[in-house]
Amino acid sequence: MKHSIIAISLLGAVAAPAAAFYSSPVADDLWFPSIELRPGVTADVHVHLFQNRGRCVGTVFAVHGVAHTAATWEPFAQALFAGDVLPIKPCRVAAIDLPGHGLSGLPSGMLFGELSLYDYSSAIIGVLQELRERGVRVGIIVGHSMGGLLVQTVQERLLAQGSSLRAAFGIGGALLLASALPSAVQVGQPSDIDLTPFIVEQPALGVFLAVPDAIWPQAYFINTVGALADGAPSPAEVAARGYNSFEPIAALFEVVDRTAYVRARAFCDKGTHLTLVFNESDPHQDPVSQEALFEHLTCRPSLARMVTMTGPNAVHDAHVAVPKDLLRALTRWQRRFARALSANVRATGH
Repeated sequence: MKHSIIAISLLGAVAAPAAAFYSSPVADDLWFPSIELRPGVTADVHVHLFQNRGRCVGTVFAVHGVAHTAATWEPFAQALFAGDVLPIKPCRVAAIDLPGHGLSGLPSGMLFGELSLYDYSSAIIGVLQELRERGVRVGIIVGHSMGGLLVQTVQERLLAQGSSLRAAFGIGGALLLASALPSAVQVGQPSDIDLTPFIVEQPALGVFLAVPDAIWPQAYFINTVGALADGAPSPAEVAARGYNSFEPIAALFEVVDRTAYVRARAFCDKGTHLTLVFNESDPHQDPVSQEALFEHLTCRPSLARMVTMTGPNAVHDAHVAVPKDLLRALTRWQRRFARALSANVRATGH
């Protein structure tokens, strides 16, 4: 079904060729009404469009993690657009607010607390289809934490349909940052964070996770020795920037319990080059499980595309706190990044 698109900026600017973009990064808001999540359930989905008006090419699509919003991608977008990190810069970072997060609407046809990873992946597929129909071609997809798992589940759903991220949308590169794990990866130590005090039930929303702004930085920016990373936002900044969000209990349990199915070799010779980033100071991760994830998804057990970010600032939300440091750690990835962005633009002209 076709959906109208509502934007603060002119729609023509979204699909303009790279040469039309000049000046400093700005953010626009796109809304996609009535995206189907499952039969009988829809949601109005918001995308935060960070635009680079300098010399640039292509589009990056970004998917946030648990209790996050699209707004958390702004520091990463600014780092991608900066002149001192990447040789080729994207024209846009299109960051989705998953249903019920940020500026996206609550689901119609079910309670917020019942939203699952399947519903989230439906929203991602629906928005990617809408963007493609309007001439916005995504070359790279980036997922953080739960968002990394969602990139995997989107690929799984497309493969089950005889397609793929590359075949359906022309996406040539996938970057997983501190990714959550599918059911096939049961090695490693699970996070010992206790979420019980933050579980809330309301009749209108169902059961969900509600992390207070005062706690949010400690949940995502503390390193393995208990120190906050450089660049971590204060609770007041978390609130002012709109970083925090409720998380439905159904989706949360799928992440925590590792129940999402993703087939082996889902990114093996499927046209989308996978790069996985492990942050060594992230208390929610361990190298054993991340290496197992990479080997499960690819056919390259040499870990040729797994990157370890080192140092005390390599925390769970390093892409928010120290995005330039993260990009500098991805020196091998930068060439693949440029190729993936350019290839989809050459193929489509946008």
